[in-house]
Amino acid sequence: MTRLPAMLKALELIGFKSFADRTRFEFPPGITVIVGPNGSGKSNIVDAIKWVLGEQSAKSLRGKEMADVIFKGLGSGRKMMNTAEATITFDNSEQRLSVDAPEVHVTRRVYRSGEAEYLINGEPCRLKDVRNLFRGTGVGTDAYSLIEQGKVDQLLQASPRDRRAIFEEAAGISRFKAKKIESQRRLERVDQNLLRLRDIVDEVENRLRSVRNQASKARRYREYNHRLQQLRTQVAMADWRRLTGQLDGVQEELSGLRAQIDEANREIQSVESATRDSDQEISAVSDEIRHHETCASRNRERIATQRSVQTHRRTDWVELEAEITRCREQLSAMMTRAGDVEQRVSETREELAEAESEREQAAKQLADEEEVVNAHVHQLDCMRGENDERRGRHVELMRRAARLGSELGNLESQLQSLRKASGRAEEQLSQVVATSAETTQQCAQSHQQQQVLSAQLDRLDQALVVVERELWESRHVLNGRKEDLSMRRGRLSGIRERTSLLEDLEKRREGIGDGVTQVLALAEREGEGPWTEIRGLLVDLLRVKLEDAPLIDTALGDRSQSVVVSGQRVVRELTSGSLKVNGRVALVPTTGSFDERVSAESDGDRSDDLALSEHEARLTNHRDVVGRADDFVDVDAEYVPLVERLLGKTWFVRSLDAARELHRETRGEMRFVTPAAELVDHDGSILVGPRRTSAGLVSRKSELRALRQEFVVLKQRMSEAQQEIARLQENIRSQEHQVKDLGDQQQVAMSDLAERRAVTRSLEERLKQLADQREAVGAELKSTQVQQHQAAQRRTTLRDQLDQLEREIELVAEAIVVGDDGVKRLDLVRQSALKRATTAQVELAKIEQRQDALQARMSQFEDDRAERTQSLDQARSQWTVAQRRQSESEREILLATSHLAEWFLEKESLETCIAEQVEKRQRLTSRREDLGRELQTFHKESRDLEERRHQVDLLAGKLRHERDTVVDRLREDYGIELASVTEETSEEEQQREEVEREIEDLRRKINQIGAVNMEALGELDDLESRFNALSTQYEDLSQAKESLERIIHKINADSRRLFMETLESIRTNFHALYRKAFGGGKADLVLDDDVDVLEAGVEIVATPPGKPSFNNSLLSGGEKALTAVALLLAIFQFRPSPFCVLDEVDAPFDEANIGRFIEVLHEFLGWTKFVIVTHSKKTMTAATTLYGVTMQESGVSKRVSVRFEDVSDDGNIAADALDRSSALDDPADDDERGAA
Repeated sequence: MTRLPAMLKALELIGFKSFADRTRFEFPPGITVIVGPNGSGKSNIVDAIKWVLGEQSAKSLRGKEMADVIFKGLGSGRKMMNTAEATITFDNSEQRLSVDAPEVHVTRRVYRSGEAEYLINGEPCRLKDVRNLFRGTGVGTDAYSLIEQGKVDQLLQASPRDRRAIFEEAAGISRFKAKKIESQRRLERVDQNLLRLRDIVDEVENRLRSVRNQASKARRYREYNHRLQQLRTQVAMADWRRLTGQLDGVQEELSGLRAQIDEANREIQSVESATRDSDQEISAVSDEIRHHETCASRNRERIATQRSVQTHRRTDWVELEAEITRCREQLSAMMTRAGDVEQRVSETREELAEAESEREQAAKQLADEEEVVNAHVHQLDCMRGENDERRGRHVELMRRAARLGSELGNLESQLQSLRKASGRAEEQLSQVVATSAETTQQCAQSHQQQQVLSAQLDRLDQALVVVERELWESRHVLNGRKEDLSMRRGRLSGIRERTSLLEDLEKRREGIGDGVTQVLALAEREGEGPWTEIRGLLVDLLRVKLEDAPLIDTALGDRSQSVVVSGQRVVRELTSGSLKVNGRVALVPTTGSFDERVSAESDGDRSDDLALSEHEARLTNHRDVVGRADDFVDVDAEYVPLVERLLGKTWFVRSLDAARELHRETRGEMRFVTPAAELVDHDGSILVGPRRTSAGLVSRKSELRALRQEFVVLKQRMSEAQQEIARLQENIRSQEHQVKDLGDQQQVAMSDLAERRAVTRSLEERLKQLADQREAVGAELKSTQVQQHQAAQRRTTLRDQLDQLEREIELVAEAIVVGDDGVKRLDLVRQSALKRATTAQVELAKIEQRQDALQARMSQFEDDRAERTQSLDQARSQWTVAQRRQSESEREILLATSHLAEWFLEKESLETCIAEQVEKRQRLTSRREDLGRELQTFHKESRDLEERRHQVDLLAGKLRHERDTVVDRLREDYGIELASVTEETSEEEQQREEVEREIEDLRRKINQIGAVNMEALGELDDLESRFNALSTQYEDLSQAKESLERIIHKINADSRRLFMETLESIRTNFHALYRKAFGGGKADLVLDDDVDVLEAGVEIVATPPGKPSFNNSLLSGGEKALTAVALLLAIFQFRPSPFCVLDEVDAPFDEANIGRFIEVLHEFLGWTKFVIVTHSKKTMTAATTLYGVTMQESGVSKRVSVRFEDVSDDGNIAADALDRSSALDDPADDDERGAA
């Protein structure tokens, strides 16, 4: 086995639980033992190690929430802390941890606000990083390196599946298992993504083929439209320059008018400036008037104030004269009283001298009496001492008797208690039996409820799968509907473009001769006379389906742009020569012919009609005939004869060969048109070849009508599609809500199931505890009966001893009575002498009391004399102050009279100035009115000029509006700012007529393209980019799936191999260590049958020597603990953990088992260092380092240095050890530790 360095070096705590101060524990190689009394905070060290390694359960740390690990403070003055921190230092010199540093410091910190953080070598990190750092090393909160107080036997009581985790950690596959779970989750997500992505790729590929065709047509349309945009820009530029020239002339006139207006405004400003100057002078004069008036007001106020002061001072002078008279009278009275006080002081001094002589005589008499009393007291003390010795003997005997009586009473109480305890034990035994039966029933009910909850959870899982599938299908349908809506939007855009183009062609009568256009325009403009006979263009009267329109165009030929008339007046108007027509015009009458004679002759020719009827009957039933042309046209009733006349002899047939054949059969009476728009005419001529590039008038009309109908239908379908999308979205939201509800129900069911399983385990554990309790209660009942017999024997012995003591007490009491009589007689003599001494002492006290009273009276007289003298001085001072204040009042009266004279002169001067300034203001106001009239004249001239400028401005605005209209039209049609293309087009202008012709040609080409979806260009790029990206994603996901499957397969193979190798090695070690620990017996590790190695639990088979069969529940507490320790050390022997923390695991061991336990630990010191928290002195003997933990300050744990002899059997630390620790130079020194 390779010897590995012990990684754990130190633990440092700040504010963690009871460790308020910074505390550091060093862990040198060997066994470190931590001792201390109960409640001192030893287990907080173990909690700190768990906490740093990532423990997330506050309950596991013996708290309700994570903030409970922060020091809470004390009422004695220790304030609570706002943060807790713990740091573990690991030796990484062998680079066992994946950190490039010789030492690794792992820190966890939590704040009272709830925030927390982890640090590795001072750098912030995640909990996942900390766990990954120690994965596979045996270090962790659930690994075999940390065995807590009271949980050793849980290794035996755990289920085989739960116990497997320790072996996986030892095998080092726990990190593989986490990686495998993560890979499986990723594989599930990849499978789902592949399924969704395949559907999306297929949809995008189908859409891409359609969009490519639309984009090809859109490119041609864009090229023609771009050239049309250039030409229209050139025309707009020419119009803009013409309007700009006109605008410049108007601007010159505006400039002249503005100059005249400016001159008039300057005159106005000059007059206004003079007006303002005049206003300022008026304002200044008004300010001076107000200033002088203010000064006059202040003058009046001062005069009134001085008059008031003068009156007040005269009143004060009279009052002070009265005060001076009163002070003279008071001084005379005070001097008389001072003489009386001096006489009383002399009389009191004589009485004090007489009292002193009497006191000396009384003191001498008291001293003589006290000497006699002291002699009697000495004799009395000797007699009382002898009697006190007798009483001490009596008290000692009484105490012994009381102790025996107390012990006897205690025995009686103990006997009563034992009898009650026996009854309680019997009652408790019956309760345990009843509770066991009740708990058994509850356990069965809990198992049943657990099955119900499990079935409920299965139903929820199935329902959740169904709803999630429905949700996926709804989303798939929604995506399809959105794709359809997008395609319809594209088609709608194309229809708008095509409709707009066709309507423009219709509006401009594109494809119609100039003569026809002129005649129709005249009919619309005139609206009376012969023009009322025009019914319109022939093509406007026909309604033909789009698919039949090319054939009707071929059948009508140029007659499609004939003008339909209802009379002959318009024909005479056009042929009279009074109207010049720019081109040829075809006129078609609604019925018959323009020549009535021709019409009559035609009506009389019955032979031709019979021949035609025969041909029609034969053609109607012919297999190659589709129908007669007029049957494919819909018109109003009045135009039916017209259509029959024009198309009644034209038939639609299936091929050109059939048309030629039928033409021969009908001897040229009929015309025939094929689906390819090929025409066989009456004379046998054949019209073949591709159709014209531009659509015919009938086709254009039919297409426009069909597009409008399709537009309405598409709008309706889009509205329905949007409603369906909204409905699907609502369904999806409902399904998502249903998924969430089911998920919540699933979580609740899982929680209830887990809770129920915990209740079941608790009840099963309770049954085991009740069985143990029943055994304990039976043993307690036997022990109580034995103690009851022993107490009865002791009671008899104590009664005999008590009788003997009572006899001895009586003899001592008689001797005490005799001694008390002698003491009483001597005490009477002493009391008589004491009375005489007391009388003398009382007389002395009276004399001293009279002497004290005379002395107090003397002090009072002296104080009275001093007070009289002080009052006399104060009266003299008041008299002097009153005389001084009277003189000051006389001076102030004279000063006020002087000021009044000055202010009356100032008042007359101010009134003169105010009168002069008022006259000046009246002159300035007159000048201001003259300037106002002059300003009105100039304002009138300015308004006339402004009116003229406004008219010119209107003209300029009109020209500017026309120019802006040119710019706006170009911007609205093409989004082009004319100013930005001025330089580009200025050198490329052509003749206006050439440009107009090219524009018309471009419009015809755009018309021939038909409906265009311009959005297809952008959509094509997006679709191609999306298709390529989706294809790449699909390939990447396929490769990722293969990679994940390979990883999972390799993890499974490696995990099986490592686990079996580890189990076999630990199994061998466990057997050997078990026999060494127990001195025999047998132990084995067995996997569950018929279960995959990766999922099988591990069963422990352990039989101590002398026991016949395996049953872990029959092992004692010490045997369970020793078995668990043997298994843990077998794991250490295979894969040593860098350290092992044992928290009072030796508590169940007796002395012999502790010795075996220590002996086994020493064998592992080369691979693992041990940290043991214990109360056992036997365990302390194995320590290489010994730490003590105590609470010198209540509630605050402190690390102290201790020796083996400083620790008592119950774990308490001696006081002198605490004193030694306190006497160190630096009690918080991190390097301090005690060597065992």
